[in-house]
Amino acid sequence: MSNVDSTFPVNPLKRRRTEHDSSSNASTPEISKNTRFWFEDGNIALQAEDTQFRVHRGVMARHSVVFRDMLLIAHPETGSVDGCPVVSLADDAAHDWIHVLGIIYDNEIFYQTSEILSIPLIGAMLRLGRKYQFDTLYTSALARLKKDIPTTLEGWDASMGDTWREEYTEDFDLLNLLEDFRIQTLLPTVYYYCAIEYNLDEIMDGIQRNDGTTARLSHASAKQILKGKMKMANAVERYMINAFRALPLQNVCASCIDLQARLFLRHSRNNLISIFLPRPSDLFLKRSEITAALCVPCKDRMCSLLESKRRLFWDSLPELFGLPSWTELSDTPCHTSNQPS
Repeated sequence: MSNVDSTFPVNPLKRRRTEHDSSSNASTPEISKNTRFWFEDGNIALQAEDTQFRVHRGVMARHSVVFRDMLLIAHPETGSVDGCPVVSLADDAAHDWIHVLGIIYDNEIFYQTSEILSIPLIGAMLRLGRKYQFDTLYTSALARLKKDIPTTLEGWDASMGDTWREEYTEDFDLLNLLEDFRIQTLLPTVYYYCAIEYNLDEIMDGIQRNDGTTARLSHASAKQILKGKMKMANAVERYMINAFRALPLQNVCASCIDLQARLFLRHSRNNLISIFLPRPSDLFLKRSEITAALCVPCKDRMCSLLESKRRLFWDSLPELFGLPSWTELSDTPCHTSNQPS
């Protein structure tokens, strides 16, 4: 038998009010049938919130160990609609089931392509995938996140930059998902992005979603981001000082020495002040911003030094946000008894 989530009702075929119940009153929300997933040959009705879906026992059991085991339980007093028993899906959102049934029935696999992936879809795959052991849904959602969010400096340079906002426009919701499902391996990158993208008020009070609602971070996440901002500014200043100190001055031309000193002062000051600014400078400074006016020999030396410091900074990223090292980070598997509520 499966390890059923504790949020799933002990009696999965719990009695639900239907449109046929004579005991219904005016205060009872009206139950609606989802026309997209209401199959005339369906033999079971799933109810999430006030929405019902008429689907097939065999299809659900084929994809979910929990449903396979649950549907073996018979209950003579189960409510029904159109001759189908009604299964109460405690605490599930109807829109999550619309996403998941779209994948199961309509083969909507665009989450595997390069199209922009919505956080609500990924969230539905993770939530229902774990709760009902839709293993393929959960692992597919995790694989797509890992495809899009880099965990190496090379991956960041190749894919992040200006493309992140095109992929994920609901950054706080993304971070909350990673926290809720304990997907540690992706946290440093998303923490970093939120730290450089959002100001103090946004981190503490939330940001507006596309639909006008507000996405908020947990107190713990907000605290980690703000602490990380300060640690990052200090780290970048330290790395840049060390980079300039490491230059072999006897082999550097006089004009470049003066220019490098002025560049250092400008960038170092910006990164310190950026803790308090709405949009801090990108701490992964592009080499062209530092080396554009240098002569070729000095530019080569500075590029090599900056690259080594950038790698040190990336390697320290988890620690800056209070996490274990990159090699020690791990993800919670789909099957776990300690699931998010």
